[in-house]
Amino acid sequence: MLLVSMIVIVTVSDITYQKIPNKILLFFLPLFLIIKAFFLDTNWTSSIVGAALAFLLIGLIIYITKGGMGIGDLKFFSLFGLLFGWQLFLLLFLLSTLYGAVINGILLALGKVTRKTKVPFGPYIGASALTVLYFGRSILEWYLSSF
Repeated sequence: MLLVSMIVIVTVSDITYQKIPNKILLFFLPLFLIIKAFFLDTNWTSSIVGAALAFLLIGLIIYITKGGMGIGDLKFFSLFGLLFGWQLFLLLFLLSTLYGAVINGILLALGKVTRKTKVPFGPYIGASALTVLYFGRSILEWYLSSF
């Protein structure tokens, strides 16, 4: 419920103001860490690697694209890297990119946006996080069993 609450707040904020507020992420972070520490079987190494990987990957994208993605997206991704670990973070990154490309492609084809339109990415990250929360392990198992 906490994850869904945070995703809804971030999605509305990103769509409305094109900002992912630090206050929201910092409010939820200790709550997630408490739940992770006391109620979940946690691999802290994977979580720390996931957060670092998210930070480095998204930071590199921001640097290469000269701000094509915002710092709020970097922090949002890093939080999910910490929560889900590195393997599920990579799936989350892939899915959010896929969701964004498909939906923005449709909006572009319909003439609702142009190539210059700034599109908030937080909703795609949030939708991907929910997909990973509910189906992430199954998707990874299916993918890994394909080889």
